[in-house]
Amino acid sequence: MQNLTLSAVQISTLQAEDAIRFASPTCDGSSAVLSAITFDLDRNAIFAGTESSQGEILIWRTSNSVTFVSGNDSFVFCGSYTAPNARIANLKVLSESNQLVLVTHTGDIVAWELDDSRGIVGDANVLGTVESGIAAVAWSADDSMLTLTTDTNVILMTSDFDVLSEVPIETNEFGEDAPINVGWGSKETQFHGSIGKAHLQADKDQANGERERFVDDGRPRITWRGSTPEKVASSRPLKAVSGLEASVAWRPSGGLIASTQNEVRSGPQDSRKNGKYDVVFFERNGLRHGEFSLRRPLEDDVWIERLDGDVVQLWTTGNYHWYLKQEFRAPADSHFTSVGWHPEISLKLLATTASQLVFRAFAWDTCAGANTTGTVGVVDGDEVLLTPFRTQNVPPPMSTHQLKTSVSGSSGDCSKLSRTPVHISLSPCNDLLAAVWQNGRVSVWSLRTRIGPGKGKAMDPTLVWTAGSGEKEKFWRQVSVTDLTSNGKHTVLVVLLGSEEHTDHVASPCHP
Repeated sequence: MQNLTLSAVQISTLQAEDAIRFASPTCDGSSAVLSAITFDLDRNAIFAGTESSQGEILIWRTSNSVTFVSGNDSFVFCGSYTAPNARIANLKVLSESNQLVLVTHTGDIVAWELDDSRGIVGDANVLGTVESGIAAVAWSADDSMLTLTTDTNVILMTSDFDVLSEVPIETNEFGEDAPINVGWGSKETQFHGSIGKAHLQADKDQANGERERFVDDGRPRITWRGSTPEKVASSRPLKAVSGLEASVAWRPSGGLIASTQNEVRSGPQDSRKNGKYDVVFFERNGLRHGEFSLRRPLEDDVWIERLDGDVVQLWTTGNYHWYLKQEFRAPADSHFTSVGWHPEISLKLLATTASQLVFRAFAWDTCAGANTTGTVGVVDGDEVLLTPFRTQNVPPPMSTHQLKTSVSGSSGDCSKLSRTPVHISLSPCNDLLAAVWQNGRVSVWSLRTRIGPGKGKAMDPTLVWTAGSGEKEKFWRQVSVTDLTSNGKHTVLVVLLGSEEHTDHVASPCHP
């Protein structure tokens, strides 16, 4: 019954003139793209890598803090590495050996020595090269092992880069968790109800015809299971899963592997879902174990990667229901180059664009209203799930009323706005609800909760006021609503909290 509240946001920008100044004369620094970051927890720093079209990789250092150094000095140049067609596959700080390790897609493993002043000592040292190139890289949680994949093999190394094993990335052997045949027969001999057996061939034809429609860069992905020695790599499967995409992540605690799937219509009588994006879960043996759908139809074009700017969504689960808690876009309709959680501080997210680091810190918050109604509000995408516990004890994920907060109509630039409010607030009296979006739009509803017994609706919310703050350049993150009615004069105070650059702002856009 909690909401994920944005408590802080900061953006640090790598200035174009810095990238040009430190680039070599033969490289175009203006084309440098910030593509990888790594945390140095011992020195409270973040190292970032930029890559240019000429194969030059520049290493930068910045603060590991929500509060960045102001001005143009937030990024400090540390070193560079140049090789033909070099692209960053992974950047990692090894605390035990005091090294910054760079792995490139062309196959080079490069290291710099680190000193106590958060700087790099000496020039880049090439520790080794994988001649066939490196497609994907992932370190174990304790940094003791490194997994590399080429186009054909998976290589496991120690932190000293000694090879432990090398196996084919695709194999005909299933492994220890192979399913057991309990004698129910094959799909061809089982009963298929009114759909009939014709859909079996339709599934095969659909998989072959639809496979190339989905986003796939052809590169594998690697993910480790928490601090265990187990890992998984995704590639083009021998047995195709229709619509399954390249992303893969292992749940830190538990045995589930997550990926994304674009569902397609397959078989007669619409036997499968049509045109939906799903987040799907698999067990270690490859068996399907649950899913949830992203709630936008495809024509809304809401996905992590978009032509007009990427979107990140944060979901949580409770009572077997998945809640969409937060949703934010890349600054200035740009694209994210990486998104990840802080390795030690919970609920702290770092995203990078081509030239920016975007820090977001979150906190759990309970939205409870007046004692007269006992109303509690829970954000779930563009809906607020409302339950007045004084009169109805409805267990989640069910609720008394589902309030739609999305923008109606198509005026202005509403199609580019997040439909999930960044924060909601219930007034301590008189049954009011306020919601704010990151761009400063705020709306207030009168919930009109029925307290006594009766046949009418338990809640009948109505929108009483909506407006914008008029300051879209700020990152608005919290709202408070209070009813100040006195002596027959009805007054509602709405207060917004936001930030810009390195300063917090409080605003009251109107007294409706």
